[in-house]
Amino acid sequence: MTRTATMIIPFIFTIACKKEEPVEEGHETCVALDDRGIKSRLDNLVSSDDEIFALEGHCLEATSSINYGDVWGVRFAPTAPEGESPDFHIQMFFIPPNTDQTLMAWVPERLSKAECLDVPEGAFCGHVDDDTYDPNIDDVDLRGKTGTLDLEITKSASDSHHRYEGDLEWSVWAVDSNVSPEIYEAPAIGLSGTFHWQNPDGAF
Repeated sequence: MTRTATMIIPFIFTIACKKEEPVEEGHETCVALDDRGIKSRLDNLVSSDDEIFALEGHCLEATSSINYGDVWGVRFAPTAPEGESPDFHIQMFFIPPNTDQTLMAWVPERLSKAECLDVPEGAFCGHVDDDTYDPNIDDVDLRGKTGTLDLEITKSASDSHHRYEGDLEWSVWAVDSNVSPEIYEAPAIGLSGTFHWQNPDGAF
């Protein structure tokens, strides 16, 4: 069995078992972030195949935002019980635009490369990482292949520090890293949601 298969199977089982019914005022994960006043987040996430990746309106918090020169790396994850690690996270890399802009999905030459620090302007790169067995390692279990991130600047603290909101439409694929060059393989899943993020250096 390939590494991809051994990682994806527990990932599918873990996420599918966490299927929850949304509450009337929004999914409980969204309500919890509202109560904490969390502004940087991915909201109302849904997937095209709940049996593989059960996202039914969930909201994820931006747990870290790291600057790599012009590029920012932002990690979104579900809230985990105190002392425990989240089951998965979504990692995205992009150069924050200074105008409203639609970023196009971009893929590094090596599909399993976790850090997309060479992502070009006008694009975003990212992946989903199953953290069930390796919560301290960022690796690629589902690679973002195609899609758009439609960003609108909703508030600015300066010419280069903004708050963004926009729709995310994304397809993510499993990666077979046991061949060269690496290739995509099933499962392929569509993800959609609403992106909220503010440059942490901005005085909002």
